[in-house]
Amino acid sequence: MSDDILLTELCTICHIKAYKYCCPRCSARTCSLPCLQRHKQWASCSGIRDPAVYIKRSDLATPKGIDHDYNYLTSIERQIHSAERDCESRGILLFGEGQNDAKRKGQNPLKGEVSLENAIKRCRVVVDKAPKGMSRQKQNATCWDR
Repeated sequence: MSDDILLTELCTICHIKAYKYCCPRCSARTCSLPCLQRHKQWASCSGIRDPAVYIKRSDLATPKGIDHDYNYLTSIERQIHSAERDCESRGILLFGEGQNDAKRKGQNPLKGEVSLENAIKRCRVVVDKAPKGMSRQKQNATCWDR
């Protein structure tokens, strides 16, 4: 009788062995890699933990909660560094480097651009412009009209 395992302690896929692993996305309990792969296929689960999932306040101050936040922040940091390297390799300027491109290249600024920049400076507003070549920068039609 001591070898009996409760049904809740068995793998949710094969129901033969006790579970060893827990899916980070949906908490499905599996016993092996083949069962985990079968779970991902059957449930259409990515297996990647959702950083935006609700966490109870009592769980935030635990080591698990701190690890969750730390891992989330380091993944964002990695993505930012990767995007910066990608922009550098493509020759896209970042962080205001391209804000005065028209003046540096000897081109005349667009109509209303100078008055817009002057109005922004007068109002002491900080504006981060999208780098040249980005789709949002191309779509932006902001201008100053008196």
